[in-house]
Amino acid sequence: MSVFLARYWPLVIVTVLFWIIMTLLVLLSMQQSDGKLIYPLDDTYIHMAIAKNAALHQVWGVTKYAFSSTTSSPLWTLLLTFMYMVFGVNDWAPLLLNVLFGTILIVAAGLFLDKAISSINTPETWRTGTSLRVIFSRIVTCRRFISVAVLIVALFVSPLPTLVMIGMEHVLHTLLTLLFLGFAISVLDAPFAGSRAIGRKKSPFQADIPIISPKAFLPLVFLAPALVMVRYEGLFLVFAVCVFMVMQKKWLGAILTGSAALLPVIGYGLWSVSRGWYFLPNPILLKGHMPDHNLPELVAILQRTLFEIQSNPHILLLIIASLALVLLHQNKPSENRLWYAHLIWSGTLLLHMVFASTGWLYRYEAYLVFVGILIVGASAAQLIPGLMSLFFENMSRKHSRNDTRNQNANVPEKFNADHPGNPSSDLPGNANVDTPANPNTGHPGNAKTVPTRGFFDRFLPVVVVLLLAGIIAFPFVHRAAYAFILTPMASGNIYEQHYQMGRFLSTFHQGDAVAANDIGAISWMADIRLFDLLGLGSLEPAVLRKNNRYSMDDIDRLAKQHDIAIAIVYDDWFDGEQMPTLPPEWERVGQWRIFGNVIAGSDVVSFYAVDPSKKSDLIRNLNRFSEEVPAGVEQTGLLPAQ
Repeated sequence: MSVFLARYWPLVIVTVLFWIIMTLLVLLSMQQSDGKLIYPLDDTYIHMAIAKNAALHQVWGVTKYAFSSTTSSPLWTLLLTFMYMVFGVNDWAPLLLNVLFGTILIVAAGLFLDKAISSINTPETWRTGTSLRVIFSRIVTCRRFISVAVLIVALFVSPLPTLVMIGMEHVLHTLLTLLFLGFAISVLDAPFAGSRAIGRKKSPFQADIPIISPKAFLPLVFLAPALVMVRYEGLFLVFAVCVFMVMQKKWLGAILTGSAALLPVIGYGLWSVSRGWYFLPNPILLKGHMPDHNLPELVAILQRTLFEIQSNPHILLLIIASLALVLLHQNKPSENRLWYAHLIWSGTLLLHMVFASTGWLYRYEAYLVFVGILIVGASAAQLIPGLMSLFFENMSRKHSRNDTRNQNANVPEKFNADHPGNPSSDLPGNANVDTPANPNTGHPGNAKTVPTRGFFDRFLPVVVVLLLAGIIAFPFVHRAAYAFILTPMASGNIYEQHYQMGRFLSTFHQGDAVAANDIGAISWMADIRLFDLLGLGSLEPAVLRKNNRYSMDDIDRLAKQHDIAIAIVYDDWFDGEQMPTLPPEWERVGQWRIFGNVIAGSDVVSFYAVDPSKKSDLIRNLNRFSEEVPAGVEQTGLLPAQ
């Protein structure tokens, strides 16, 4: 045990810290939701609902009544299905899976850092002695201290605790991204045979005959489909790695890895099409950015990409740092394995910014932030010995100059070389030596007083460096702190709004046809015939939205076609711009308003009687349920049952 701790104590420290933070975050979140485990996003419950229906009814859909291609993470939903089949349907499975994957991620990140910064070597003179300089050098250049620092930054800034608490696939996606990148670096860093003409500069991507066994590609081939099925954004990373393998003429690896990544996409797509749905899951089609092949659309995509980067200063700083480190190592990529990691990460980031999004509790870009911090941190650590050598050499030169000045100030006055009896006539360069004042004769002498630097002059560089460091660190600190504060608040929002909607429907409207625009919690908690007005869980609205012809008349027609009894929607979403207005025949009979909203789509959710014959029942049920609504929820529009 002592040997294990001596080698892996950074992983132990960060893992224990992670568990402590997670325990605290869960307790704070449950405090906001009357002691219940509530996930801070409604989307989490979409995966849970599909997994429940798959485990209990063998139906891949948000309800047990029909198939729906509503999950953009089929592998995560399959994992939940397996958990429900083995342990029964429960609320804790997503959280426990994420705690497990989060722990594995920390271990994998620690091993990645240990290997990446293993080349850090301190000069032999720094390793002996007991001076402050030696002690400082040992601490700063110790690989394990660096690993702890980088891991803690990645843990909080990503932010991993929030990702775990969300209960979705993002922790597993980050883990698979790191593993895939690590194996990709090993493949790209493989040695080559062959020779090139003397004096001809060789590009790091060019090679003659790669000395690499086809077995080296197997980890990438196995990881690629899992990476893509956890999140389709995994295709960005696979594409970037395949491009670099092609540039190195590793055709076999590129073909095998790319094919393995596309195979599950094609398989799931064909299955979805066979059920009458789109090839890609509806959330990707409706939330992703698929540019048209025309100049105005490409310009709009470019503007949106620049806006996304500008809106995420932490990502911008990581890009700048990564670019600077790439330029520092551009002539010696073979000596720095992370050189490839920087390029792959940058390419993946660019593709993500063009085709995907950021935000919503930091989850979409979290995998890029976590891996980017590891790469930049490890690369920066490799520069520490050189920077410290430069610092100490500069300090030594300053001390030498000060000692010389002090010695010269105390040299006695020399006589002129032609003065008779000159005792120093045999000493060179004695004519211009400064002399101190003679206290016996009163001679003033010409000694020069060495000026001492004031407090401001001495500490101004330190203040400037600390100020710049604070400015650079602010976006990262803000992201980490804000995520920790928002997560419990978001759980409280979901509890007061979505969870209560699910309770209301499961109590009074089991089996009814219900229209809604946020479908997660209500599908998980209630047995309803759901009609999703946004199209994530229902096909017809998705088709209309894709063709840009979704109208109020379509909503009215589809509601009648599906025998919708009631609707629970956000009024401000149906404003006639992004979404059509609701039919005037729908009668709103009640509203719930929450306060301190940080995550819900709107502060106010409205209850509509779509079928006039259901109006009295809806009013009566809302009145009966009003006593069970949390005290922080404001209820309006409730009328006595007629």
